[in-house]
Amino acid sequence: MSQQTPTLRNLVLGSHLLFAREGTVIGVAPDSHTVGKTYKPDVEEAAPYVNWVDIGTVQDFQPTSKDNAFDIIAPSPGAYRRTDEIVVGATLDLAFSLFDTSELFFESTLLAGSPITAAYNPATGTGRIRGWFKCQQYDQGDALVNVFDVYGAGMFKSDKQGNKLIIATLNIKVLYSALQSGNLTL
Repeated sequence: MSQQTPTLRNLVLGSHLLFAREGTVIGVAPDSHTVGKTYKPDVEEAAPYVNWVDIGTVQDFQPTSKDNAFDIIAPSPGAYRRTDEIVVGATLDLAFSLFDTSELFFESTLLAGSPITAAYNPATGTGRIRGWFKCQQYDQGDALVNVFDVYGAGMFKSDKQGNKLIIATLNIKVLYSALQSGNLTL
């Protein structure tokens, strides 16, 4: 098997984040579907993704991956050395710093027990928003270079609020779904 030569280029990425909430019913019975780990909306549709909401303009994006592995330590020939490792799992977390705030931001940071539409009860929920997250990343020439969909649980945090623009950070724990996908075009 030959090795593929990587495409090398300098990139400045502008990211946009969309969300489809778990439990949202899409369509009309008997053709309706409920958004969740086993159903992702608009799988075959292109933008404008009518069943997704725009979470906001992304200032910074930071993916963090971590594996769960253990080393095989064996004599080689007599001294014990690491001879192999076995990876038994891996996790991916995503952090997005956003210029914009929305009802989702207040729902999460104030621990509302349900989606906020007007009146709500603070400190009655977990602060987590669950569902599908779609990230679109454009290069400095406005060409879409990467788009990926992940299922996960997100929670907003923010800097001190006061006489300055709120920069909200959405931390997403990616949860496994067979429907997760991505498309990279460099």
